[in-house]
Amino acid sequence: MHNISGWENSTVGWDLGLLTVTYPLTSFGSILQTSDEVKRARVHVPRSMIFSVTTTPPCSNVDRVSTAPLPIIEGYHQATGSRSATTLFVSMLSLLTFVFFCYVFASVPRLVQIKFRVPVKALCSVVSCLFLLAIINIGSSTAFHAFISLPALALYISYCFPTFFLFLCCLNCQSRPRFLWGPSSSANQGPIINLGAISYIDFVLTWMPFPGTLPADRWNMNYAGPMCINGKKRFKTPVDS
Repeated sequence: MHNISGWENSTVGWDLGLLTVTYPLTSFGSILQTSDEVKRARVHVPRSMIFSVTTTPPCSNVDRVSTAPLPIIEGYHQATGSRSATTLFVSMLSLLTFVFFCYVFASVPRLVQIKFRVPVKALCSVVSCLFLLAIINIGSSTAFHAFISLPALALYISYCFPTFFLFLCCLNCQSRPRFLWGPSSSANQGPIINLGAISYIDFVLTWMPFPGTLPADRWNMNYAGPMCINGKKRFKTPVDS
């Protein structure tokens, strides 16, 4: 096995290499957020989850994607082979994100301005947030990657608790009839699948905070773990010397 991560222990390098599949799975979060607006969510949401993972285009050059300042742009460019198509997909992603945020703010009737019939405050809030995020990336791509890696770590933490409690409920035969199972229910195989999901989440949460390569410096350090565990207590504002 060829280990280029810099870790002397090949097992650690192997485990860190397996984390490449964790980021495509974060697309589940965006699909779950649309479950309230989708008809027959019990059927369409699981299908969309499977579709989002299986249709993700492969990257021909992983090294270029991992070292690119914006990996999503490099990934789109390798998948399409066209700058115009890459610009189109990135623009569509930005537009969908903007529209979804506006919809969330506008779902509360009080936030819609009667005069303009649009959520003006929501529009200003979303534009301000996106502008601030863009400024972070301009100043330091490392800080930007550390900022966006935290939601990925928090997303897997949020998946762990409901899966664990569902596993306990499936073991309790008296509580199983209370559930309204969807058409994708796996019946008696449910506890086994839930246990496998819990094991996978624990594996991800164990290795995701580790830096991908050694030696770790300020440019390739994975700040998600330290920021999530003890960032509130030990954070100090950096001073330019």
